[in-house]
Amino acid sequence: MLLYIIIILYLTSYIYIHAVERHYYRPDSIQGENSLLQLYVDKAMPYLTISDESRLKLKNRELEVRLKEESSRFDHLQEQINQILAANKKYGL
Repeated sequence: MLLYIIIILYLTSYIYIHAVERHYYRPDSIQGENSLLQLYVDKAMPYLTISDESRLKLKNRELEVRLKEESSRFDHLQEQINQILAANKKYGL
């Protein structure tokens, strides 16, 4: 009886569909940041538009991130310089 059910399920492709289904890409969300449409817009849109607006926005975002990183690095170095100057002043150097 069990063999008969397995044969019927196999013939109706039930087992095959579920075995193959796990290999397809499924985004985490249909809409939102991780959707296929959003990924397409983020990656392909700059190359598909005539105007430079989207490319410039992307470049601007990259530069803002880079500026924030450099500013953080500069602040860290400034703190280290102030600590060295305070230590020199403390020991009279």
